[in-house]
Amino acid sequence: IKRLEPFGKDNPRPVFLSRRVKVEEVRRMGHMGQHLRLKLNESGKRFNAIAFQIGDMWVNGTTSLDIVYTLTTDHWGNTEAILLRVLDFRPSST
Repeated sequence: IKRLEPFGKDNPRPVFLSRRVKVEEVRRMGHMGQHLRLKLNESGKRFNAIAFQIGDMWVNGTTSLDIVYTLTTDHWGNTEAILLRVLDFRPSST
């Protein structure tokens, strides 16, 4: 993904779709719970994810999601990790 940079008006960031991603943890953020921080598992790989301004779409009891997202890097201390920035989601149909 880094080789595709810089992103901007004429070179938008790639957008991905994953289906039936397992939800391991969800936390609401923001003073009105408008954001979500998620821990997701896709085919045995765990990812942290953030969803801005769409917390009202969350349905309690959801165990898996179809998600549309971009990839970014989360920097914490001296470590870097992939962070999924969720643009849209819906509970997965089984």
